[in-house]
Amino acid sequence: MPSPWYSRVIKDSKLTVFNDAGAWTGIVTKAINEFNGLPFQIVMDGGAKDHISANVVVRLSAGSGKDKNFSWAVANFDAKKTHGQTASNIDDRGRVDKAVIFLPSRLEKVSDELKMAITVHELIHACGLVEKTDHDPVGGIMYKEFQVVGGKLQEPGKGIVGMPPIRIGGRTLCKIGELWNKALCEDQ
Repeated sequence: MPSPWYSRVIKDSKLTVFNDAGAWTGIVTKAINEFNGLPFQIVMDGGAKDHISANVVVRLSAGSGKDKNFSWAVANFDAKKTHGQTASNIDDRGRVDKAVIFLPSRLEKVSDELKMAITVHELIHACGLVEKTDHDPVGGIMYKEFQVVGGKLQEPGKGIVGMPPIRIGGRTLCKIGELWNKALCEDQ
């Protein structure tokens, strides 16, 4: 189930990001720029100076264990596969107050474009799509199950050219719009 950020964050339509991604630092910067070009009307500001002041922290992970600064943020995934994981801290009223993105540190022979697509996917999760059930069942970068075809993320059986360029599914756009008080649904 999607979870909104605090109203002060939603009011500003901005999430600050601390890019602590080591070897992926340049990829994360490109992914933030790509995200900012998407139709969400939300800005990812990559200028946070530290992990404490940032809304979102992006890190490389070996695939298991707690984050070094946030005990609630646990990575539990295969760091050799083309995916990441976002852990969101949610208060007792269901609001997000911090998100930590874990990116796979052990990928081999994967293009920077594919790494960027993985990172954009996780940045969207950080906007409040906190559960695996928040994936888009129809298509786009938030599709629930990808495969890698020709070095690009591809929705299985869709017969569309893989990403990048990034596509946003209608359900993802609508969910983000609802969370951030934006009129993004096609029927609005």
